[in-house]
Amino acid sequence: MMNKPYNNGLWDWDADLFHPDICGFTYLIIAPNGRWYIGRKVTRTKHGKMAGYRNYKSSCKPLLVDIGKLGIENFKFIVLGVWEHRNYLWYQEVKEMMASDALIDPNSYNNNAPSIYVPPKNTKGRRRDESVIDLLRKHT
Repeated sequence: MMNKPYNNGLWDWDADLFHPDICGFTYLIIAPNGRWYIGRKVTRTKHGKMAGYRNYKSSCKPLLVDIGKLGIENFKFIVLGVWEHRNYLWYQEVKEMMASDALIDPNSYNNNAPSIYVPPKNTKGRRRDESVIDLLRKHT
């Protein structure tokens, strides 16, 4: 395996997540029992400092319990997309949740959706080619 010139910790993504153009990322965590979770993580504080994202596991308590029971090494931590503005990051998280029925799928850990903020026009970001549904089919 090639050494990467960056350290994203737990997160599977093809570039450095701590970049001046990125404020955060949306993600998918897949458990070995087939359950899954969609969330978001800010990588850069408002003052430009690195936020603790490399070993971030989630704020979802049932997911954290399963990580403790099943072992973190058995979970997949997949970045769905990176976004340059906080409002767009929140918007993309909810969009991914709705597109995958995360709130009604019994295998999803998601049990609520955050507030949606109006994303600024011309906000840039980059999204993984596969959808959440495709990633779940591939990894479960």
